[in-house]
Amino acid sequence: MTQLQNGLYPHQVDGIKFLTQHGRAILADDMGLGKTRQAVIAMNEADPNGVVLVICPASLKLNWEREIHLVQADDSVEVIGVKGYEVAEPRWVVVNYDQLAKNAERLRTIRWSGVIIDEAHFIKNASARTTHCLKLLGVQDQAKAPLVGPNYVFLLTGTPMTSRPRDLFNLLRCVGHPAARSFLSFAKRYCEAYR
Repeated sequence: MTQLQNGLYPHQVDGIKFLTQHGRAILADDMGLGKTRQAVIAMNEADPNGVVLVICPASLKLNWEREIHLVQADDSVEVIGVKGYEVAEPRWVVVNYDQLAKNAERLRTIRWSGVIIDEAHFIKNASARTTHCLKLLGVQDQAKAPLVGPNYVFLLTGTPMTSRPRDLFNLLRCVGHPAARSFLSFAKRYCEAYR
């Protein structure tokens, strides 16, 4: 990180250390503080040769491609669903949430070393896109089942909990947090559930 550290703010250096040390983590910096750059650098630090999947909203796909190339100019980046950005053997694959179902079979066959989920609050609810993300990350339905997916999973969001503690549950499942082993226990403790 020494060659890149010169252009980073102290909070970004701390964020990169946090992500690489924890492997599976939620980075919840406010908008505009450089979460994208931190995640790209952290992934390069953690596994410089591994294949990385980035899941983000459609409007951010080309921004991700640009940020990856700013950090690692030689890396090959495929942006699924954008003409002219097809790559035979990419190091980075960028896909938007709406393309997950269409490309699920292909994406599940790749052994990802890392997955970055941008705007991770998009997977707070029980939806098809959440299910696809959980499967790609190796999150199983059984309460205490181990995670069997990539070693590095970075969830990026400026709003991890939009309105209720329940919004955090799927995000915590993605990173393997002990509080997310059972929704019933989580709901009783953090959501004042009584039934």
